[in-house]
Amino acid sequence: MNYYLRAGDALYRKETSAYGILIKKKGKKWYYSLRSPSIVDNETYIVGEYSVRSKLLYANIDQGFLEIFYGSKKNRRVRK
Repeated sequence: MNYYLRAGDALYRKETSAYGILIKKKGKKWYYSLRSPSIVDNETYIVGEYSVRSKLLYANIDQGFLEIFYGSKKNRRVRK
């Protein structure tokens, strides 16, 4: 079952072993902190803060590119 996202939820991409934590939603954008291994050297990590449109984020979740780890499912609305 899919729920709407909240700040504090974690996103994970299996192909690149990258994960991010949603920081805040402002307008139609989500801001998140990303940590992913470097392409050149797997021992170093790339860390940064980025933004993504909500529509694109939910599309990637629906297509299975991203896995979601919810902080808490209490008082969440179900996404249709």
